[in-house]
Amino acid sequence: NVNLWHLNAGTLAYSGFAVLPPFMSWSIHYTDSEKRREYLDCYAARMRDVEQTEPLFFHPATDFGPDWRLKPGVVSATVAQRHLEHP
Repeated sequence: NVNLWHLNAGTLAYSGFAVLPPFMSWSIHYTDSEKRREYLDCYAARMRDVEQTEPLFFHPATDFGPDWRLKPGVVSATVAQRHLEHP
């Protein structure tokens, strides 16, 4: 989620999309056919339930100050958004 943060938050969510959690499979080039089948089965199950998948949360623009830091008192509720102290 952190690696995809800029794409998910800065492109998709900013443009108004509801962003679903990413589906991940690891080392696909180095997995055997049994593991690939498992990944495909998991992906198929994910697609069957996609309408019930909860979108990721992104802070609305109103949570940020003019310096684009979270406003004092706003607690970070995302995987990649840090609350930086204001100078």
